[in-house]
Amino acid sequence: MTLQDFITGHREDLIDRCKVKAASRQELGGVPPPSDHGVPLFLEQLRQELVDGPSKNDAIHAGASLHGQELLLRSFNISQVVHGYGDVCQSVTDLAVELDAPIGTDDFRVLNRCLDDAIAVAVTEYSRQAASTRHGQANVLRTLVNTATPALAVLLAALAA
Repeated sequence: MTLQDFITGHREDLIDRCKVKAASRQELGGVPPPSDHGVPLFLEQLRQELVDGPSKNDAIHAGASLHGQELLLRSFNISQVVHGYGDVCQSVTDLAVELDAPIGTDDFRVLNRCLDDAIAVAVTEYSRQAASTRHGQANVLRTLVNTATPALAVLLAALAA
């Protein structure tokens, strides 16, 4: 059995297993992303990668970048970003062992390469967006302080008079 066939035949079970693994960590915070993002999207992109070979359009990179940004916006932490992709590997491996499904080492190499790439891109985008957000918040705070300082001086002068 190829990993492509395995993913196609057990897609929903793999998605459900990933949800259970995420819930078992009892990580608080974060609104789950829509069902067409994250694990479902990655599984489809991985399946395509197994069929077509290395992506010419970097679909996994694009999906992981959007996923990293979305998880930040939904108040997930960076650990949840990494563990979400790790759940895919564990779910595939666990189910393959349970079903005694012989999946070739070349397919597992593709899985690991795609997971490594997705994790790296998602974490990078998450961090980039977080830094940008902090920079934006710092600018807003600086503007408020710069506005409040002269206003306070005017008020103190009026009280002293």
